[in-house]
Amino acid sequence: MGRRWSEWPGRRDRTGHHERRDAIADDSLWGHSTMRKHTFPYPFTLPAVAARGASASGPISHPRVRSLRLHEKISISVFGFALTALAAFVPAVSHAGNNADRILGVWLTQDGKARVQVVEEQGIYDGHIIWLKQPLYPANDPHGMGGKPKVDRRNPHQSLRGRPIIGLPLVSGFHYAGDGEWDGGIIYDPENGTTYRCTITLTPDGTLRVRGYVGIPLFGRTTVWTRITMPDSHAPVAIVH
Repeated sequence: MGRRWSEWPGRRDRTGHHERRDAIADDSLWGHSTMRKHTFPYPFTLPAVAARGASASGPISHPRVRSLRLHEKISISVFGFALTALAAFVPAVSHAGNNADRILGVWLTQDGKARVQVVEEQGIYDGHIIWLKQPLYPANDPHGMGGKPKVDRRNPHQSLRGRPIIGLPLVSGFHYAGDGEWDGGIIYDPENGTTYRCTITLTPDGTLRVRGYVGIPLFGRTTVWTRITMPDSHAPVAIVH
């Protein structure tokens, strides 16, 4: 067997480590004759190696190598835990998204005068009027519009008074807050041209409680909308501005 590393003379390199060269014969641990250069902190004691045989056929297990292997095991364990957590999180997010979309579809207002289609875009929910029980003004309309399609003529903004009621955004800007509730939006009343803050709640019986208010929800009014099953009721309608 070749001479031990510690038996060979050496010198210090620029980093203060001791540099040694060792000549290992054919019966060395690597199984071939070569010259190897090793740099390691000095003084350094190489663990005793038994004579070549079955018990010494493997490579030397250096403390630094064992440390690296331990770090690898820890990294694999952390990575596996992260994958498990992600697998549990994705279905939860998907389930929340499905709950949020329960508001989608066509709804009949409480007075039965209009149908509102709720759609979603990038997490925001809006509802537009797609049908009116009486889409035309009566013949005796005081403004001389008898027989014409109804428009948003009571809107406080004059530029919007000519837009048709059908296609009008009735509720808009809602986000899903969880527990069957959508908030952060507004509701517009075309009969008086007033906009209110609003919350929408899906009840256990499948109806929507739409509450418009000024300031805080305590001061407001609630109406109940009923779902209508229609072909392609989730398809958005053309919006008329």
